[in-house]
Amino acid sequence: MLTEIYLGALLHDIGKFLMRSDNAKTNHSVYGYEYIKNRVNTNVAECVLYHHWEKLKNSILPDSSFAYIVYEADNIASKADRRKNEEEEKGFKKDLPLYSVFNVLNRSKSSKETAYGVANIDINNSITLPKEVNQAILNSKTEDYHNIFVQYFHPHFNAIPLEDSNVSIHSLLQLFESCFCYIPSSTNREEVADISLFDHLKLTAAIASCLYLHLEERKINNYKQYCLENNNRDDRVFILCSGDLSGIQNFIYNVSNKGALKSIRGRSFQLELILENIIDEVLDFLDLNRTNLIYSGGGHFYILLPNTEQIKQHLHDISEKINQVFLERYNADLYLAMGYVECSANDLMNIENENSLGTLYEKLGEIVGREKLKRYTPKQLKSLFDEKSLLNTTSNDGRECVVCKNSSKALAYKDWAEGDVCPDCHGMFYIGDSLARIENSESEYLCVVTKTKKENTSILIGLCGVQYLTIMSKQDYLKQKKEDKDEDIVRVYSINNPMVGIDYATNLWVGLYSKSSDEGLVSFEELSSKSSGIQRLGVLRMDVDNLGKAFKTGFVGEGNDPFKYVTLSRFATLSRELAMFFKFKINQVCRDFASDDFELAEKNEEGNLSVVYSGGDDVFIVGAWDEVLAFAVKFYTVFKVFTNDKLTLSAGFGMYHENYPIYQMAKNAGKLEKAAKENDKDSIALFGMEPAGPNNEISCRHIYHWEEFIEGVYREKYQLMNRWCDFHEASDAEKINIGNSALYKLLNLLRGTEKEKINVARLAYQLGRMEPDKNAAKGKKENYQLLCKNFMSWATDEKERKQLITAILMIIYINRKGE
Repeated sequence: MLTEIYLGALLHDIGKFLMRSDNAKTNHSVYGYEYIKNRVNTNVAECVLYHHWEKLKNSILPDSSFAYIVYEADNIASKADRRKNEEEEKGFKKDLPLYSVFNVLNRSKSSKETAYGVANIDINNSITLPKEVNQAILNSKTEDYHNIFVQYFHPHFNAIPLEDSNVSIHSLLQLFESCFCYIPSSTNREEVADISLFDHLKLTAAIASCLYLHLEERKINNYKQYCLENNNRDDRVFILCSGDLSGIQNFIYNVSNKGALKSIRGRSFQLELILENIIDEVLDFLDLNRTNLIYSGGGHFYILLPNTEQIKQHLHDISEKINQVFLERYNADLYLAMGYVECSANDLMNIENENSLGTLYEKLGEIVGREKLKRYTPKQLKSLFDEKSLLNTTSNDGRECVVCKNSSKALAYKDWAEGDVCPDCHGMFYIGDSLARIENSESEYLCVVTKTKKENTSILIGLCGVQYLTIMSKQDYLKQKKEDKDEDIVRVYSINNPMVGIDYATNLWVGLYSKSSDEGLVSFEELSSKSSGIQRLGVLRMDVDNLGKAFKTGFVGEGNDPFKYVTLSRFATLSRELAMFFKFKINQVCRDFASDDFELAEKNEEGNLSVVYSGGDDVFIVGAWDEVLAFAVKFYTVFKVFTNDKLTLSAGFGMYHENYPIYQMAKNAGKLEKAAKENDKDSIALFGMEPAGPNNEISCRHIYHWEEFIEGVYREKYQLMNRWCDFHEASDAEKINIGNSALYKLLNLLRGTEKEKINVARLAYQLGRMEPDKNAAKGKKENYQLLCKNFMSWATDEKERKQLITAILMIIYINRKGE
């Protein structure tokens, strides 16, 4: 019965896409019904045909028809009561594109509206970004819809066994995300078309499932009466549940440098999978599915659940069970705080000109925050403080894993670590090394199993204890499902490759680009060696500024109806789009990081970069230092277009020897990121923390707002000096030859001005030593005059001098050879 609710809600507006794909003139409810009527039963078909008032009011449906539930869920999801224009199919523009949800975010920042042309998610294509509206309309014609229908949607939809609930819901979600996330749900001219058809269908299905289960507990089966009476919208039908995983940073980075890149990527991915698997465990335990998942990323999740006594009791038990397994496996290193709030349809719809939805999220955040402080149950605390408890006793002869330093009695020598390694660390190393191979793969799956005989597995957390993540070929998977002997397959994950027709299969978008070779991922040493100039590992940490504030008040406007854009659909859309950017589109930026905006050295290959972690709103990347810095600028410019300049990023960039401890790299880059945020955000802090100023306070000397860094440091100082000067031994006849020794002398003169006035005479003397002789080429003499004139001007202005120092450092680093 619940599966029929899910199917009816997910399919209810499918006719909108079908109509636009062949320019049909009929009603979208009828068109969708005709397309699916022979594939589903009557209960599901009724939801598609009768989900609007004009059809519903004249129907002879039984009072218990699921169509009433889907009708009400559709209205709640759309934040509309009775959409008369839509019922009559009037006032529509078929080529209306999907407007960016960022258009109505932070509206105090003026910008042109942007929109997406019709497209499906192409995992092998270049990054999809919004365009100016008129340009997007050109890519939203009938033929654009038709191409998606013929080439992707229709053949995959027909391959889904809709009668099999284990396959149908998961497959539909993946197919709809692939095909409908750049297609507007509504093309009504009177509405803001910034909610995709995918987001609307998914949210409608989540709301419908909650309505059904809530009414089932109350033994109400007259859905017609309940759903058509608006006074029921104050009933607390829903639960908004949130989870927050603590201990992420220490878990990822507190490891040795043995096999560091593969280890930390594996640990980062492990945490991603731990959280996603917990989400699936919770949903499975509650007999729900990922339709109810509003958002997951960055160690957080939000789920919309039905408000029933059974589910509330389960939520208390689930949290305790998960943290007990964490304690037994990882001591107190990881902890999942969970909380929930009850809410009504009117709360979700922001009725009566109040920010009830924002208040819900704020209240939920406070509840989860208190849970993080309270942590464990009295029983768990007693066990933690009991020296003789199982949590505090080990029988391992005092041996420690060389990677994580934790004790284990199951250590085994591993060549990659040059020492004894625990099963957890080896499993994470193996998974980290295999990620590049299994991404986009249709021949290998990530399978969650309850038991295994394989050595190369990593540990996941289930409600009934430990589970295992193993890589399985498609052939072995099909054989195992048929025989069901050695391994009990719980679920299947694909990485950046939506799969249709596989039991319990879920695609995860993961930022995991990494430079690799025939032998797997390259090492820190290899990445460092790919640097232009000095061989150093570049380390970058980036984070979205004021994201919490954006979710809390970003959609709030002014005037008589300031909360009209504060809807659950927009929260869900904003969350999904940010997650997609940081989890999927980042891979495309890494592959094509070169940019006219910033290039220190010409590169003709994919980026020598590795994404260590990329979550809901932050990034950690390592690689050849010059390419990491170029990536940072490219990522900033792409993010600016993606968000329509409504959100900003702050970043910390450092350079380190490949043998420097990884946890120190992460810590130092984090300090730089913090320094950038303290610079009024929207900034980048470079190179490191050092004594500066009259009191030698530890700070970063190289902090800039992004535009100042790009325009002032790079395009002006760096590029002009490269135009006038040659920094190599083989001198250009038209340029001034300046070696690193001379650059360091200039640098020391400029740096000395932080404590005293610049010594103009000494600076002029140093520049004078570079003057070309009288027989030099005319161009060289002209370049020298330009260099002296601008250099003296820059040096005597505090702001320009700071930019010049940074530019000279970049020139030194890019021209210095070897170590």
